[in-house]
Amino acid sequence: MNDVGAEDLDERIEVVAYEHRWPRDAEESADQLRAALGDLAEDVQHIGSTAVPGLAAKPIIDLAVAVATGRQDQAADTLGRLGCVDFGEAGVPGRRYLRRRQPPPAINVHLMEPGGALWIDNVVLRDYLRSHAEAAAGYGAAKESAVSQHATLLAYSAAKAELIHDLLTAAREWAEEGTTPTRSR
Repeated sequence: MNDVGAEDLDERIEVVAYEHRWPRDAEESADQLRAALGDLAEDVQHIGSTAVPGLAAKPIIDLAVAVATGRQDQAADTLGRLGCVDFGEAGVPGRRYLRRRQPPPAINVHLMEPGGALWIDNVVLRDYLRSHAEAAAGYGAAKESAVSQHATLLAYSAAKAELIHDLLTAAREWAEEGTTPTRSR
């Protein structure tokens, strides 16, 4: 991991209206990661708000990359050569967080254990928001309110943490009912 701290992690943010180019940007970025990582990456999924059509979001593509824990150092080194900065777990146990802001599009890379709880939660939450327009709209309004009060990443994330918890609880219940799509990007 690079020598970075919380002050480096915290950045100014904005939330913008959904942009139709995000899925294309995500697929192109995912293809770049797959090519660089080869068999280190078992799967790459577009997650986060930019993966939910119509949802306001930070204009940063989030990609979950399934990499076995024992191979994450190698994956992070490889991604560093693509301009990604490694922040380690960055407060989320079980996730290795990297980000690249240049060249566009800006991306966040989340290295996670394949099939682990964190991987499943991120995919299920994305799918839940895609399938529940009312929940997505409420989340979008909460994000816009949070960013109007907190224009930096860490404060913004803290402001919406309780809502994320509630949405994740609903998404897990929904997944247990067996109504989730089988696979989507």
